[in-house]
Amino acid sequence: MLKLGRDFVLLIDDGLSYARVEAQRSTSLSISSESVDSTVKGESWRDILQGAGINSAQVTLSGVASNSPMYMLLLSKKIAREHIDCQIDDTAGAFLLGTFKIVSIAASGTHNGEETYDIVLQSTGLFGYPTAGNAWQWDSGAFVQWDSGALVELAA
Repeated sequence: MLKLGRDFVLLIDDGLSYARVEAQRSTSLSISSESVDSTVKGESWRDILQGAGINSAQVTLSGVASNSPMYMLLLSKKIAREHIDCQIDDTAGAFLLGTFKIVSIAASGTHNGEETYDIVLQSTGLFGYPTAGNAWQWDSGAFVQWDSGALVELAA
């Protein structure tokens, strides 16, 4: 199904709920998996070790800078070197949820234009995507479920 880019947005936890980072013009998500090559000398086929390696997610967004509460919260968290809980949303609801480090915040502007920002976030631990109902599957493969705001491990 085709989706509009304007519906693909970053929301961050402001302590009360997830709130949208205002004035986003571009949001991108990259999920990567590092593989472990266990091929032995003399083999003609490459052998990748199943279940090994590191999963990571990176979120990049850009937009028009302002003194909005979410932009200022991100800036203060970056200066304090604190991680943030965030989610990527689209028209179907939450798409990805996790804790991220703010790698960089850059602002720029031209003489006759608006000030813009570029923000890069890197996953710091588990991140997941919705499966069914209010359950999430994390990068470890384990399922967890939100229960009154607490995480509860589900049996596999």
